[in-house]
Amino acid sequence: TATPLLMAMAFAALGTTVCFADAAAGRDALMKSYPLAAKNVLDKAATLLPLPVKTVMDKTSTAASGDKHDFLTLSPYYWPNISTSDGKPYVMKDGMVNPECGTDKYDRVAYFQMSDTVKYCAIAWRLTGDAKYAEKAAGVLRAWFVAPETRMNPNLNHAQFVPGINEGSRTGIIRGNTIVELIDCARLIEDSGAWKPEDKTAWLAWLGDFAKWLAESEMGVAESKALNNHGTWYDAQVATFALEGGNEALAREIVSDAADK
Repeated sequence: TATPLLMAMAFAALGTTVCFADAAAGRDALMKSYPLAAKNVLDKAATLLPLPVKTVMDKTSTAASGDKHDFLTLSPYYWPNISTSDGKPYVMKDGMVNPECGTDKYDRVAYFQMSDTVKYCAIAWRLTGDAKYAEKAAGVLRAWFVAPETRMNPNLNHAQFVPGINEGSRTGIIRGNTIVELIDCARLIEDSGAWKPEDKTAWLAWLGDFAKWLAESEMGVAESKALNNHGTWYDAQVATFALEGGNEALAREIVSDAADK
């Protein structure tokens, strides 16, 4: 079956406002071409639509920075040390996810709920033309990346931290891959009226700031040198965010260096 992202690409390829007399005809064509995928998307969107928007401000813990706006997640394969009274330093159990990661102490669950909500609701908007989906996707994007009182700071300084060992790990930068996917979703709702020009401006500025942090921070530079999938996804993130945020020079530099690596 087609995935939601394939649905998005299919809709972009169809280009409803260009290839069809009206948007309704385009939606009808897509629904008929991908009936099972369309049903899956709409069913999932229906479950996400009523959920409250949770942001970085809703976790019960705060990163070592003292700023609640900083994204905070626990490194998934690290567990409390049973030989110490406070459980620190945490110890690795490779391949075994510590259930503590999924508690409201951290941002992991809210982050993936945010991503799913934006993706499924943005595509549901394209499939149905129902404004409630675009409004939900825009509202979630706005809460996470635009609104000063709730937005995430444009860094991953405290992603995948290990209690008793570090305050954040370079490997946590791979979590930014989720944000790459949101770029297409923001484009899908641009003509809905729910995603305002000022939202788009703030979103692009956030992406530009995030690209700058990735390229210049000590943690980002360390991740750029990884010789596995982490290094590859680092390059993909920086190039994508820089290009979208208006820094073409940085995007070209990253792509050129990646070819050499």
